[in-house]
Amino acid sequence: MLASGGRPVVGIQGGHVDSIPRARRHTLRRGVGACLTAALASCLALVAFASAQGGSGDAQSITITANAGAATVTGADGLRPGPAQVTLRVAGKQDQSVFLIRLRPGVEVEDVLRYVRRHSDLVPVNLVSIETFTSMGPGQTSRTAITLVPGRYVAVGEGDRTTGLGRYATFDVGGAPTGGTLPRADASIQMFDYGFRIPKKIDGDGVLRVDNIGRNEHFIAGIRLNPGVNPAVVRRQLIAGADFQGPPPGEFVQIIGVVSPGTSNVLDVDLKPGVYLVACFYADRASAGHEHSDFGMVRQMTVR
Repeated sequence: MLASGGRPVVGIQGGHVDSIPRARRHTLRRGVGACLTAALASCLALVAFASAQGGSGDAQSITITANAGAATVTGADGLRPGPAQVTLRVAGKQDQSVFLIRLRPGVEVEDVLRYVRRHSDLVPVNLVSIETFTSMGPGQTSRTAITLVPGRYVAVGEGDRTTGLGRYATFDVGGAPTGGTLPRADASIQMFDYGFRIPKKIDGDGVLRVDNIGRNEHFIAGIRLNPGVNPAVVRRQLIAGADFQGPPPGEFVQIIGVVSPGTSNVLDVDLKPGVYLVACFYADRASAGHEHSDFGMVRQMTVR
C-alpha cells in the first residue's frame, strides 16, 4: 500500500523503523515491511526445498506460527547445522510479523529483552542476526530455505500491540553438519551497501535467491509499475526522497523483509509480469540515518 500523496517509506533510523505513512512508526516488534502485508500473498509462494536435497525425505524443516503476539515452533528438535526449510505462518485474526533471529555469540535472550525494554523503538542488530523476516495477514504462509549455523535461535510472532518480544520460542542448532546445499535458484539478487546486483529479467514463477553480501541490514520492496509510468522518473523520485504527486505509480509487493549481513534466503516467487523497481528504504547508523535508497539502492528489473 501507499499512503495517498506520499512516497513509500520503510526505513530504520539507527535501528528505528518508519513505515507508511511517515508519521506512523513500526518497531521491530511491529514488523519491518508491515505496510506491504497485503501484497505478500501474491509475492511469495512455496519453496520446493526437497529438490535441493535430490528429493531426500530427511531434509530439515521447521514451522513458525504466529498468533496473537505469540510464536510456536514445530520440527525444531535435533536441528543440525546445514540447510533447512523454514515455513512462516500466521494464525488467528490479526496481521502479524513473523521472524527468526539468531543470537550472536555470547548473547543471551535476556540481553535482547533487556535491550528491547530500554530501547523499545530500536532493533538490537548488534545482539542478533535476522535470518528471515516477513509480515503477513491471517491465514497466509510463506516458506524460505536458509542455512542454519550452530547457536541459539529465537522465533518471534508479533502484532501491533505486542510488548517486548511477545511469547517467543527458542531452539538450538548443534552437532555434526548435515551436508547439502541450498536449493538451486533460477535467478539471484545480491544486496550490498548500497545497491543491488540483479538480473535484468527474472521468471515470475521461478526460484529466487536473495543474498545480503553487505555489512548492514537490507530488505527488498518492489513496485510493479503501472502501464505508461516511466521507471527512470520514479527511480529519480525515490533516490531524491520526493513525494509522489497523484496516484501511486504501481502495486507494492514485499520480496523479502529485513535480513542481516551474511544471510541467504531461497524463495519461490509468484510475481506478476511487468516492469518493477526494487528498493531498500532501510536506514541505520552506518548510513547516518539516511534511507539506503537515498544512496541509489533502487534498481529496475523486468518480470516475465
